[in-house]
Amino acid sequence: MAAVGSKQVSVVGGDDKRQITALLTITASGILLAPQLIYQGTTERCNLKYRLPPEFLVDHTSSHWSDAESMIRYVNAILILYFVNKRIELCLPESQVAIAIFDVNASYRFNDRLHSILKDNLIELIYIPACWTSELQPLDADGGPNGKLK
Repeated sequence: MAAVGSKQVSVVGGDDKRQITALLTITASGILLAPQLIYQGTTERCNLKYRLPPEFLVDHTSSHWSDAESMIRYVNAILILYFVNKRIELCLPESQVAIAIFDVNASYRFNDRLHSILKDNLIELIYIPACWTSELQPLDADGGPNGKLK
């Protein structure tokens, strides 16, 4: 990684062929929040050893896919903090409800603990219907930023 406009960017870890999941969140105003990078493994030893920006959430699961617990870690570390700071920035009351759009992945759709955490932090969930993420979910929509990241 390097600053936008850099003339040279070093490649580090080109021989590292592990699969990872990057959980990305974009706001309605187009701000890309810090990602969660999920490596495969059961301890922190599986995580990347390269220096990443400190706001990135480096995580792991047994499959490298997002699961119920990794989603809770993401919401606690990044999403809630964003909404708290945005309410302060916009001089909104602490009781201002926020909206988060999710697809119907089981790691959050059937996650009562996650739903409780979001509700306690005044974040309402809106689910994108199955098979409609390419049309309705901002990061997956055709022509959206996810296409550039892929």
